[in-house]
Amino acid sequence: GSNALCDQVGSFLNSSAGYTLFVDRRNDPIRPTRGWTGRLIQDFAGIGGDVNYVKTEADASWYYGFTPSWIVSVQGSTGYVSGWNGDPLRINDRFYLGGEEFRGFRTGGVGTRDKGSGDALGAQNYYVLTQEVSFPLGLPKELGLTARLFHDIGSAWGADVSGSGVNDSTSIRASVGIGFTWVSPFGPIRVDFGIPYLKQKYDRTQNFTFGFATRY
Repeated sequence: GSNALCDQVGSFLNSSAGYTLFVDRRNDPIRPTRGWTGRLIQDFAGIGGDVNYVKTEADASWYYGFTPSWIVSVQGSTGYVSGWNGDPLRINDRFYLGGEEFRGFRTGGVGTRDKGSGDALGAQNYYVLTQEVSFPLGLPKELGLTARLFHDIGSAWGADVSGSGVNDSTSIRASVGIGFTWVSPFGPIRVDFGIPYLKQKYDRTQNFTFGFATRY
């Protein structure tokens, strides 16, 4: 088993408060062809309870449609979390990068990992930058099917864990791929196929990713 995980066995009470600032200037929340979004999220744990940390995340997106069907978008997000008052950062409070946020890698597949067990330990820091081109498939519009080419680049590192039994790197990871979106009666459904071309040997990859709704 992982020593880093065993060190945190026990029960903890998390009492936290936070806020979110969100600006949405897109012309359509489902399939925007113009506009941008921005968001800032902060959570403060330690207002009572026995867990103390400050977590900050920010993300932004920008969209430009050359035509109603050919749309270029850029999306980015970053985050940092740290314990305070001498309290170590617990594993449940760290970031786990992968899946829909970083296609080509499984959830928690990028970031700090225990060398012995291979368990994901989460990360204190992360960033992801995505570039996409969305385009039609030549099918009837009523079907609600579109395709996209994407490029994801980012990293996750730091877990407030001491010792040499941990894999941790700030190196860039990256993937490319193709995806499809179906605007179903239940909301947009996404299917992505990503191929990592920059990764660490201890990262965990996953080519197919499924998701619901939009990423922002």
